Amino acid sequence: MDNIFFLLSVVMIIATVLAAVLRYFKQSSLIAYLLTGVFIPLLLGSVNIPEDALQTFSHLGIAFLLFIVGLKLDLRVFFKMGYQSLVIGLFQMLGTALLGFLFISFLGWNLSSALLWGVALSFSSTVIVVKLLSDKGDLEKLHGQLSVGVLLVQDVVAILVLLLLSYFNPAVTAPNLLLLIAEWVGIVLLLWAVGVFVLPSLVGYMAKSQDLLFVFTIAWCFILGTIFDYVGLGLEVGSLI
Repeated sequence: MDNIFFLLSVVMIIATVLAAVLRYFKQSSLIAYLLTGVFIPLLLGSVNIPEDALQTFSHLGIAFLLFIVGLKLDLRVFFKMGYQSLVIGLFQMLGTALLGFLFISFLGWNLSSALLWGVALSFSSTVIVVKLLSDKGDLEKLHGQLSVGVLLVQDVVAILVLLLLSYFNPAVTAPNLLLLIAEWVGIVLLLWAVGVFVLPSLVGYMAKSQDLLFVFTIAWCFILGTIFDYVGLGLEVGSLI
């Protein structure tokens, strides 16, 4: 416990100092957070830190970041540009995957490896791009919403790719895969019903007290993050949703 508390203190101090310095040079705080992750193993290499503690901190940091980003996203604007986001996202991924496949094949890799690398190179980092857009105040602008839409399309395709890979895994049977898909669809429908019929009045009640609203907000982030992580979609995706 002492090591975990000490690690958390060091992470917060280093991140704050680096973010303050980079802010003076008008740079994104995201760079400070990335540098903090790089410096922690170097500075605390001789300290016996549990590996699961480092992983927990990294997941929590990304989860909170995407949760804050989700609060700023206007889904009405996204749905207006859903078709454009879908077309741009799919063409971008196909083009990048093809170029990556050709390049990896040129290096002499086998067909399956080149295909997997090509697909992997077609995805972008949602966390980094969205954070940069948020720092610049561009999330509410047209190009920001369009960029987020493309990233969400990539995330959906990534889930489908994972499903496809699971299908070719001998340890995963067809009934288990169908059950997993049914769980995902059920969660999406349940969240839609809660968001439409329950959440507005619930948030209105919680908002009567700032303390209660704060606690409820964090609890809502953790609840969805836990549910999505349980079904294999990831803590970070749940926090964003």
